Amino acid sequence: MTKRDIIIEVAEKTKQPQKEVRKIVEVTMSAIADSLIRGQDVELRNFGVFQIQIRSTRIGRNPNEPEKPLIIPEHAVIKFKIGKALRHRLANAGLVKPNRGTKPMPMPAATLVKAQKANTAAAKAIVKPEKTKKPS
Repeated sequence: MTKRDIIIEVAEKTKQPQKEVRKIVEVTMSAIADSLIRGQDVELRNFGVFQIQIRSTRIGRNPNEPEKPLIIPEHAVIKFKIGKALRHRLANAGLVKPNRGTKPMPMPAATLVKAQKANTAAAKAIVKPEKTKKPS
């Protein structure tokens, strides 16, 4: 899904003009980016949390020159920690493992049907290799 797809879907669901929705989406994304730049976590309740993590300097290997070490400098990455409600929705659709000790939340019928169709399409697209037994 692209930003454009989000704008179209929100505009259709809210019956608002796409120009207005585009402004709102862009301001929202800008606010998220600005918070991350300031080093703040961005928590979207029941959806998830975006966090900046600093990866420390480490030594890597160039596959073309494996004998020569390559220093990978310290850098920042964005980590996304999935929220409880989103995890339940994805678990009900069979897309992620539920947390231990949690019960699946009921899902609206329309969402369930849509998720099942998406899950079926994804399952058909993935060819799982057969497990082979190692000789003893």
